[in-house]
Amino acid sequence: MKKEISLKKFPLFGDGFNPKKYHIMGDAFIHHKLLVSTENGFGIVTEDGKEIVPCIYSFGEDKSDGLVYKFLNTDNNTCHYFDSTGKKLFRNVKIVEGSEADNDVFAVSIAKDSMALQGDWKIVNAKEEIITDLKDKTIGSIREIHNGMAFAITNTDEINKDNQKLGIIDLKGNILIKK
Repeated sequence: MKKEISLKKFPLFGDGFNPKKYHIMGDAFIHHKLLVSTENGFGIVTEDGKEIVPCIYSFGEDKSDGLVYKFLNTDNNTCHYFDSTGKKLFRNVKIVEGSEADNDVFAVSIAKDSMALQGDWKIVNAKEEIITDLKDKTIGSIREIHNGMAFAITNTDEINKDNQKLGIIDLKGNILIKK
């Protein structure tokens, strides 16, 4: 549940139309945090102005009511996830692609090594637990998880795009709908 808090109480954010330091990317504080951007990048600040995720990322989004935040770094083509406290999740692996989160469940493509541009897909949660390892499935990309289902692209063939199929899978990787 999103909690609405007036930004006027926090001088750090200016008068709404003339922000002093941050550009506000959301319309309300969620769990007392706000997705923001600066000239240096995207990050998360608390109501009292503390940056719990530094504003260094190329892009940021919150699609999970403040439980999980997703950030992209286009300089090295990596994806980063943070929980609601600002703790970086899966910090010991290189995530090359990731889905939008549904509450605290999301999908990540984890590279086999630091130089890899592709990886194996896994459905995970904010406790850094792997729910399902999809490495033996023909999943090329997962875009979004919603209500226990994931919107996926299967059979990714960069040469023959006609072989690519859109589908919906459950959180165990079973194909529910294929188009």
